[in-house]
Amino acid sequence: MDGLSEKELIEALLRYRGSGASLPVKNGDDAAVIEAGGKLLAVTTDALVQGVHFEFSYCPPKNAGIKAMESAASDVVAMGGKPSYALIALSAPSDLTQELIEELYGGLEASAKRIGCSIIGGNVVVSAAPLSLTVTVLGEIQGADLICTRAGARPGDLICISGELGRAAAGLRALQKGLPGFKVLERAFLEPRCRVDLVEKLAPVATSMIDISDGLSSELYHICDASVCGAVIDQDRLPTGEDLTELAAKSGSDPLALIFGGGEDYELLYTVHPEDRGAIAGYQIGTIEAEKGVRLKDKAGEVRELPRIGYDHFA
Repeated sequence: MDGLSEKELIEALLRYRGSGASLPVKNGDDAAVIEAGGKLLAVTTDALVQGVHFEFSYCPPKNAGIKAMESAASDVVAMGGKPSYALIALSAPSDLTQELIEELYGGLEASAKRIGCSIIGGNVVVSAAPLSLTVTVLGEIQGADLICTRAGARPGDLICISGELGRAAAGLRALQKGLPGFKVLERAFLEPRCRVDLVEKLAPVATSMIDISDGLSSELYHICDASVCGAVIDQDRLPTGEDLTELAAKSGSDPLALIFGGGEDYELLYTVHPEDRGAIAGYQIGTIEAEKGVRLKDKAGEVRELPRIGYDHFA
């Protein structure tokens, strides 16, 4: 793609958007927020492509459907919304069987029911390209003061994560390498769960929020860039799990690379004021600083710059 990164391409395409002058939230966040019928709606769209995001050799059709729905819904959740409706667009090669497609939609339906979201329509087209599944999700935000964006973090805020990190990436490694004994990690990749259960608890207190779709590092930078601030992460506070450490050793992977660059965990990364410490769901992993940049305080107490790494479609 002319040597562009995903971030650079998105920035180049932003000039084609509308002004967004009448929107409650400016363009460029996890989802757009619009007013309709006196309600605030978060609207997002996301794509899952065979050969890019998954292969049927290790990700069955039902699980591909689950991943597509949870991924799109997670963006609405990150804005403080509860997913309500979904539209599905399927582009599939002509040799795909009806049985496989119905398994795919079975996963979409199962995930939608778990989330509390209704599939209300979509489109199907035959294509010469690999299978592509595009999901558009709409969800209601209960009030303007409950809209969560990337831009509200301030120095002194606590950086928090709603659950353990790097598990989906570790599960993918186990599946790709055929390593036995890591079913829990495999399930984290095959059956992700967006954190719709935390919307009502976090939306009133989060000063900024984003989901971990592309990796902890890149999402931290998104918050810091939008909030014009920096961050220090404490390595000792990162929640991982012994099975991830074991998987990293057996697969020759760097556990920190899985945590900071793996992605697809769909946990919520958010910030809160220190006085709201009691409302934290999950773990505090660092603090927001005035100095720009993202830094890691390692186990020896040394502080160093954390590279901006994460999943990039064009890398």
